[in-house]
Amino acid sequence: MAKRKRYILRGQNGIVSVSKKTYTMFYKMRRRAKYLEEADTEHGLVSYNALDTEDYTGEEIITDRNEDSVADIVVRNLMVEKLHLCIPLLSVEDHLLIKLIYWERKTETEIGGIMGITQQGISKRLVKVLKTLRKHLES
Repeated sequence: MAKRKRYILRGQNGIVSVSKKTYTMFYKMRRRAKYLEEADTEHGLVSYNALDTEDYTGEEIITDRNEDSVADIVVRNLMVEKLHLCIPLLSVEDHLLIKLIYWERKTETEIGGIMGITQQGISKRLVKVLKTLRKHLES
């Protein structure tokens, strides 16, 4: 009788006997991970952990290009505050137009139906209102 070959893997919990399929899959995955690591090294890619210092982690050192800086956030908040002060300076109709478009997310066609004006008329009025708001913000 032929002796059956045993497949053993060493893990954190000790030695484990596994099937040939599991053993083969484990070493394929291990080799794939090593291959990807070698390819990253060859292409000059570095993990964030390689940039760790005593004071900062690598993730803290690299900035996210999509994330706004603190200065950008402050400027935007100041502009929003100023905008909220300028909106009441508009006429009742212009204030309503801004409210319907930006707060209630209505389309120009829907607003035209509400105000009894064509969509093109709403579009022209919106351009005019935004220019007026811009002038108020700049002053």
